Amino acid sequence: MPKIHCVGILVVDLLSGPIKQYPVPRVQTQITTEWIRMMPGGGAANTPSALAHMGLTVGSFSMVGDDFNGEFIRQELKRTGVDTSGICVSAKDSTPFTFVGIHSDGDRTFIHTPGANTKFTLSDLDLEHVLACEFLLYHDLWCLPAFDGKPAATLLSEARRRGVVTFLDKGFGYGPQRESLEAMLPHCDYVMPSFDDL
Repeated sequence: MPKIHCVGILVVDLLSGPIKQYPVPRVQTQITTEWIRMMPGGGAANTPSALAHMGLTVGSFSMVGDDFNGEFIRQELKRTGVDTSGICVSAKDSTPFTFVGIHSDGDRTFIHTPGANTKFTLSDLDLEHVLACEFLLYHDLWCLPAFDGKPAATLLSEARRRGVVTFLDKGFGYGPQRESLEAMLPHCDYVMPSFDDL
């Protein structure tokens, strides 16, 4: 069975809806919704969870805070069969969090707190551990400002040197940024950009 490792962001997503409008200070300070759901999100959660449900061997590599949300993410991923031994825990930064407003027409809006995503970089990883795989997926380009670009290119280049198949998937975070993308492209076997950013 091939082993797949996913590097990217981890976020606690709190979904609530339907939202007809957002509150306005001193006008309408509160709104109500019909439902709420809390779940792990981000590329280092969504893809590994889906692959684990398919019975594949998969590990997640990211950073969370030493807090309730970080523990929640790790436990949920373990429950789905994802190897979480590559997830770093920061004592200084909070676990990334996103409030996802689900609107009446199904559209979504986001209020995001990046937390540990802004600090996570190549030096946080055990290189031998993360590259002990057949497939390496780098998720969430433009959401990891300390990792994107040259540090990520170093990781992907070394992966390919060892015969690991590399994938690049982007997020909308702080992008699009052409310089970081171009630094990483030569080291990717497969790239999955959005239509707009491409």
